[in-house]
Amino acid sequence: MGYKIEYRKQPLKYLDKQPHKCRARIIAAINKLPTEGAIAPMEGRPGFRLRIGEHRVLFNTDHNSKTVTIEAIGSRGDVYK
Repeated sequence: MGYKIEYRKQPLKYLDKQPHKCRARIIAAINKLPTEGAIAPMEGRPGFRLRIGEHRVLFNTDHNSKTVTIEAIGSRGDVYK
């Protein structure tokens, strides 16, 4: 069984503003979490980041409850602020 994906409010708003093709690419990458993709641990804060072209997805993983929580999605320069 795979991991359950949960979204905070900001990631959903960001995805709504994206063109369909871009949104589909980001969602496809998120659905492969936590095992595939350009994943790296965050520096200076807990969690991980997923690189999807110019976009970054910040997320946390709870292996006990098999849940991935999408904390934020944004462009490379803005998402870390």
